[in-house]
Amino acid sequence: MLRMMAILAAMLLCLGLRAQADSIGRIPLWRQPATLTGAGLVAVGTAFTFSPTLHGYAKRVNEAYSGLNPTRYHFDDHIQYLPIATPLILGACGLRGEHRWIDVAGLTAVSYLIGGSVVYTLKHTVSVERPSGLSFNSFPSGHTFTSVLGAEIIRREYGSRYPLLAVGGYAIALLTAFMRLHNNMHWLSDLATGAGFALLGASAGYWIGDRLEARAQRRALRSPLSPERYLLQ
Repeated sequence: MLRMMAILAAMLLCLGLRAQADSIGRIPLWRQPATLTGAGLVAVGTAFTFSPTLHGYAKRVNEAYSGLNPTRYHFDDHIQYLPIATPLILGACGLRGEHRWIDVAGLTAVSYLIGGSVVYTLKHTVSVERPSGLSFNSFPSGHTFTSVLGAEIIRREYGSRYPLLAVGGYAIALLTAFMRLHNNMHWLSDLATGAGFALLGASAGYWIGDRLEARAQRRALRSPLSPERYLLQ
């Protein structure tokens, strides 16, 4: 269990420590590190969920760990929102990231809509029982999706100038995921899949945002009122 958690943590923290957000002008969407990492996490999580052999191993992991400390904590229900709120709070306070505050709000909404629509559709259509047996909407982890999405947005907006913010965002995301496992609410595969969809959602959201921004800039250059238009002539 510790080895698998370490692998997941290393993948997410290495991504969070990247200095600059991926640019669609340099790297196609499908080749961006966040996209590849997200797809890999979704593939691994799905395999461990629906393969009887692999899911049996996941069950043994949860059974072994849940007996170590029976105390349950629920602060993960609240800290999951901290990373996704951080860029909006910082922007509103005047600490600008790679985009304006209003643009960050739009990118966050689009990224959450893309990734969340998949996550919550799966939760309510794929009947995977929680380790605790409380319900059948375990796959994937919504808490992990929300926290990792926020951490990835922090990385993209502030990672180049404030790397500690990126590290802190991913640290909170990992703590959220760890507590879902500790509280016996999710399988490890649920966490990996939720994190994967968060990275894919952020990649897609920023790709769409960059495309819209580039289109708006081209339109501005074609405007007869644009001073840049005459400078380029």
